[in-house]
Amino acid sequence: MDLEFQRDSIFYGKKVSSIVKQESFSNEVFAFSCEGKNYIYRHFNNCKHSQSQFEKELTVFLYKHNLTTEMIEFVDKSYMVTRKIEGRELSQQEFLKWEWISSLKKLHSQQYGKNIFRLEEEILKLYSDTPNKIKYQNAIESLKANPEFFSDLYHELSLCHLDLNPKNIFIVKKDFLFIDFEFTMMSSALVDLSQMLAHLEISKAQKENLFQIYGLSKEDSLKVESLEKYSCLFWALWCSSNRKSKDWESYYFDHYENSSL
Repeated sequence: MDLEFQRDSIFYGKKVSSIVKQESFSNEVFAFSCEGKNYIYRHFNNCKHSQSQFEKELTVFLYKHNLTTEMIEFVDKSYMVTRKIEGRELSQQEFLKWEWISSLKKLHSQQYGKNIFRLEEEILKLYSDTPNKIKYQNAIESLKANPEFFSDLYHELSLCHLDLNPKNIFIVKKDFLFIDFEFTMMSSALVDLSQMLAHLEISKAQKENLFQIYGLSKEDSLKVESLEKYSCLFWALWCSSNRKSKDWESYYFDHYENSSL
């Protein structure tokens, strides 16, 4: 397996070894070594200029705040290379201890970018692209009938990852670093938490522990629990519109239908 580099790349013509494909939902990702150092090569699939450019600039910005790894090379709409984090992914058990939440709050304290992720609007965009409109029709009608639920959600904006899961958080000594900023935008921190909870099957006690560690008020905790249903709908539609695993689509949609607002 060969990785493609531009002629002006620092890797062009050099011996690249230990190429290992990494698990990724959206893009092709490979770990590789060159001259004794380890890197991650990420090939953009159908990536718009604005999206890949933003991710590059965001990675540089967050590296300065010790929240991610170092950007090494970037070719617009083609690929990016970052320094491989010399740590490890969080295990599910470590993730649910919530010790990394202080780093998440640090991320949420940042202000970067102009685009705003509005959950209800993103759901409607995905619905317009899904081939399964009949399946989701009732869910969309329910969403449209409840506009007041989102009316005051975005008065306070944070830099949000929007795809938090154990595979996107690494521990290095005592630091926690984030990767994979495909969805990252300004949004409500409550939305970021709900997007994460949509991926998880955890007890009420574990949720309450998360809310306490993050420092949420009772009102905001209830809001996150309500938002979780809409985040499940978002991920189900994302899987459907991007032709991803039907098993995952069913998982999120079942979660949506079994939730209550």
